[in-house]
Amino acid sequence: VLFRSLTVGWGGSTRHAEDIASIAAALVKWVMAHDKVRLAIMASKSIQLLFRDLPPDKLVITSPGSLQDYLTFLDGIDIGIAPLSVNEFNACRSDVKFLEYASRGVAPVCSRYGPYLDVAEEEKSILLFETSDELVSHLEKLRTNRELGLNLAQYAQEWVKANRLTNLQLWDRRAAKY
Repeated sequence: VLFRSLTVGWGGSTRHAEDIASIAAALVKWVMAHDKVRLAIMASKSIQLLFRDLPPDKLVITSPGSLQDYLTFLDGIDIGIAPLSVNEFNACRSDVKFLEYASRGVAPVCSRYGPYLDVAEEEKSILLFETSDELVSHLEKLRTNRELGLNLAQYAQEWVKANRLTNLQLWDRRAAKY
């Protein structure tokens, strides 16, 4: 039994319109099928239009803003998605979406492509998808098993702390010289 709503989110620039558009229809259909599921989008108006078929109670829109605005947006979602279309630009991207989600305790569900292939431990701290059907399957699994989502987010955060954080003491010593 699910007691509270589940919020799936994505934020990005217009450069990523193709990425989010590739899964938008499946995402809208899945959100509409579940009473306690909402979608949160932080993006330009042109990207927001991809989700115009969702009623206001199923869609949380945030306009692009500052880094603090983005972090506040992330604090309001449970699952973060990171779709990437297969192209040269995306092949060169970093895994920053995974890092952002993990840093805020958000369960990451990312494309099985490019920068996400070498991060974390699949099925433990990241879920990877190739198709919109596989994305929806992962979202459904997380919707019906909230503990799985919480564990995924926790393991992702632990992985980032163990593998990606710089040595802050070294940084502090270097910064103190200037």
